[in-house]
Amino acid sequence: MIPDQIHVSPPLFRLCHQVLGNGSIFYTTDSMSAAGMPPGRYKLGKYDLEVGADQIVRQPGKPLFAGSALQPIAGVFRAAQMLNCPWQEAWERFSQAPAKLMGLDNELALGGQADFCVLKMNNDQPQACSEVQVYLAGALQ
Repeated sequence: MIPDQIHVSPPLFRLCHQVLGNGSIFYTTDSMSAAGMPPGRYKLGKYDLEVGADQIVRQPGKPLFAGSALQPIAGVFRAAQMLNCPWQEAWERFSQAPAKLMGLDNELALGGQADFCVLKMNNDQPQACSEVQVYLAGALQ
């Protein structure tokens, strides 16, 4: 499921979780190169694209979606908001559970590759972070 409150409405999102259970649901995003960009026009190859205030990407003047600028971390917090749960539960369905389903080992282990994220949380907003640092093979990206 894409937890952006656009592909699936919040009531349907909650209903799916009630009916299917948490173990059957995984999150993804249809973000593209404009992910995280503010509203405005951008180039993607030969295409002009426009990121709206709603983080939906469209071709200028056209109503159809061309993708999303929703960053995965924002999807985590939107899912948590829709489910009224801690963001850590939503993180599991966006990161660890899909990796496990695909047979990927995402645990930190002595001598293993260190891929992880460090979240700097907002003290005044427990469901939001102020910065995300991504480490691949132990190096800050």
